[in-house]
Amino acid sequence: PLGAPCCAIGILYLLIASRFFLKDRKLGLESLVKNPRQYTVALAVQDSSPIVGETVQEAGLRQLEGLFLVEITRQDGTSFPAPSHDTKIRAGDIMLFAGIVETVTELYHIPGVVPATAETDKIKLERHKRRLVEVVISPSSHMVGMSVRESKFRTRYHAAIIAIHRHGEHVTEKIGDIVLRPGDTMLVECGPDFVEHYGRNHNFALVSEVNNSEPPRADRLHMVISAVLVVAMITVATAGWLNLLTTALLAMFG
Repeated sequence: PLGAPCCAIGILYLLIASRFFLKDRKLGLESLVKNPRQYTVALAVQDSSPIVGETVQEAGLRQLEGLFLVEITRQDGTSFPAPSHDTKIRAGDIMLFAGIVETVTELYHIPGVVPATAETDKIKLERHKRRLVEVVISPSSHMVGMSVRESKFRTRYHAAIIAIHRHGEHVTEKIGDIVLRPGDTMLVECGPDFVEHYGRNHNFALVSEVNNSEPPRADRLHMVISAVLVVAMITVATAGWLNLLTTALLAMFG
């Protein structure tokens, strides 16, 4: 008698979870040609990250198509250009990557790996509610000719620029020192309503959210609540107070 409800729950779970776990891995040469937007992105490894103590190979940072680990810099200033597969990752490391935006989002999903710019710390929004958005500078933008620091982008738009693409060239200066030009594409960390608020802003020629760029939710309270709901669901279903499907739906939306 439980077969049909279990089947229904399984199908419902696959429909909801597939968008988080199934990723398009077709990011080879063809994709690089079709989508030439490449960024140089610096990411910091926090103490809580599960990749601390792992090698570059073990952390899966060598298997990301369309992305290259350019350098690792330790907190003491020691740097490892083009680090080998057996280089250990430590808390506080700054990892510099170069690659296409679709693969950058995969790094964004690693717990405890965050943009290495202080500007993102000043965004008053929980990390799991943030998004990545690509923003193209309009020729008529008041920011043209200004450095990122002078433009006061974070203050004006409540978002942080984490990388800039410029017509095929790698922009390697510090983000705050980059002088903006028409056509520059900025990779921005922002809230979920950024596109709605600024999609038609005259300073931007294009505003486009990057698919599946939401960071994972990693706070302990959320994990505890999820565990409690699962235990409660099993208890209620086992006791026969409600059928399994109804219990699962209540847990999901409760």
